[in-house]
Amino acid sequence: MSMSLYDICFDYLKQHTDCIVDLHGTPYRPFIENILLYLFTSDTPLHPTILPVIGQSHGPYLSSSPPEWTSLHFSQIPVIGSSLPALKYISTHMATYITQLDMSTTDIEDDDISLLNGFLYLTCLDLSSTAITDRTLSYLALMNQAREGYRGLPKLSELYLNNNHLVTDKCLKYLGKMESLTTVDLTGTQVTPQVILIYFRSLNF
Repeated sequence: MSMSLYDICFDYLKQHTDCIVDLHGTPYRPFIENILLYLFTSDTPLHPTILPVIGQSHGPYLSSSPPEWTSLHFSQIPVIGSSLPALKYISTHMATYITQLDMSTTDIEDDDISLLNGFLYLTCLDLSSTAITDRTLSYLALMNQAREGYRGLPKLSELYLNNNHLVTDKCLKYLGKMESLTTVDLTGTQVTPQVILIYFRSLNF
């Protein structure tokens, strides 16, 4: 059975992903989607440069991909010592590719959160059981609104802050500014139910 021209080209490219430097203008379906399917279901080693290239050219389409293709869990990264070097690398090389980021139970702090600036297609962020405070929420709100030089997190819809004992009622004024949010977990924080009720009433909920 003869191969089509598409099959011939795709067969070559999937074996040479390290040579791909730009995919702008390439249709997401079927081409990019088939590349991702191959990379995540075959035994071929994943070359680290291809995912950033896909993120830069097709970031808006990635939210429709299977979550396991665009999710990153720090618990699965062999980090020795601080998580900060890993976050710096991801921020530099993978920001437009990742749609779900789980940094729960890491040593990430307020001063590290600016590294999330530029995660343009991130929809889900898990910061539970970390050392963050209300200051982190102020940074996230600025990113979400693209204010004061920030431009990241415009699509953030899920935010998990549970078991952060330094997050207080003050965080609500920042969360209220993030209009893209649909889900927020404040379990195990210092945010009080009474204040939440008063705050939502002030917003006419």
